[in-house]
Amino acid sequence: MDLTTPRATIQGWIDTAESEKSWLVIAYQAIGMNIGQIEFNTATAD
Repeated sequence: MDLTTPRATIQGWIDTAESEKSWLVIAYQAIGMNIGQIEFNTATAD
């Protein structure tokens, strides 16, 4: 996964893991409000 991975793709991974009752590990560097524009930070709204 990287900055260009569409949300629909990620949702597909989630749906597949749920239907297969398997694990899905997605790692984020930082999640929060006003955390700056560093490449791998994720806004709380996302």
